[in-house]
Amino acid sequence: MKTALKIAWTTLAIVTALLVCAEIFAAGYYFLRRTLAADNPVDAYVRAQAAKMPREGYPDSRDPSWFQAYWKEFNDSTYAFVDWASYSNYHRRPFAGKYINIDNDGRRVTWNEDSKGGREIIRLAFFGGSTIWGTGARDEFTIPSYVSKMLAQKYPHRFQVVNYGQDRYVSTQEVVTLLREIQIDHVPDIAVFYDGYNDAFAAMQAGAAGIPINEDDRAREFNILHPSRARDFYLEFLRRTNTFQLLQGVRAVLRPERVMNSAQGRDTEALAIDTVRVYSANVELVAAMARQLGVAVRFYWEPSVYTKVPLTKAEESILRSSEHFARFYSHVQDAMGQNRRLAGHSGFRDLSNVLNGYAKTAFIDNHNVTELVNEIIARRIVDGLRDTIDSIHAPNPEHSY
Repeated sequence: MKTALKIAWTTLAIVTALLVCAEIFAAGYYFLRRTLAADNPVDAYVRAQAAKMPREGYPDSRDPSWFQAYWKEFNDSTYAFVDWASYSNYHRRPFAGKYINIDNDGRRVTWNEDSKGGREIIRLAFFGGSTIWGTGARDEFTIPSYVSKMLAQKYPHRFQVVNYGQDRYVSTQEVVTLLREIQIDHVPDIAVFYDGYNDAFAAMQAGAAGIPINEDDRAREFNILHPSRARDFYLEFLRRTNTFQLLQGVRAVLRPERVMNSAQGRDTEALAIDTVRVYSANVELVAAMARQLGVAVRFYWEPSVYTKVPLTKAEESILRSSEHFARFYSHVQDAMGQNRRLAGHSGFRDLSNVLNGYAKTAFIDNHNVTELVNEIIARRIVDGLRDTIDSIHAPNPEHSY
């Protein structure tokens, strides 16, 4: 028995020592690679993102010097810089920068005039994903900021615009966000929902409509510290070691895998119909709540690189890099046109084709756009709200417009 135990302990010690040595070797390898690299991953990311921004898409087209500084702030305020939010999953932490600022509630700072003369402020809330949050745009040039500026020209010191947009939010998360605001008596006078791409992308990713983006990550992490998930915890720990990452890298070099087509084997037409059905259900739910609370609400389906005609060379490159999803998105667009609930809804507008005929590069990726395009979209939203705004507030007779 003593001999067997001695052999077992010796074997365990040898295995442990080998694992520790392997981890030290892998950690040293990555340390040397980072040290000897021409630049670090963040710098490479910043340069790559800045290169995607077309100069003609920004008000100061002759001065692209701020592009890299912007993406550095974006990286610092986004990745691993989020907090848990009940029900809706997450939101950004407070952040202060030159181009990106996040308030204490995790919301992107929006251009707003100060209230004046004690007059009652009309509160306009925007809900959406990264396109409303303003990926690729500075604080004062997001869609909500442009809307605020346009309203200030006609109704000075009367509006406060709040940006509830968060990266990767789908419409259901936005509905929950509005509900939570209602619960704490932060009811807006006007609510604008701007969606489309994220709902479609999440559906394709999960193979089911109505699921948040990257839901499989949250399922994998859920309750990971509970004893019943001890095996999963240790496996996750091993996946995060330098040794595992090094082995994965070696395997990828020796046996490169083909990129999987997420649409393969799925009834994409049925999934597209279901995606639009879930979205339309959210529209009707919010509209019913809004009627009860006296809130004016509007819903906009956003344009994407898959719906713009004509495309520039840069946009064609984006399209070619995601052809599988482009086919699914065309099914979603078809389903939109066939959905009677949306077609008959007075508060819904399809802006898919709003950029048709726009000759310049509008998109910096599949759906996020330049600042000048944000202005175009903001103007369409303001035009769609004009009757609602006029019914809430008559223009001040002291001003002429």
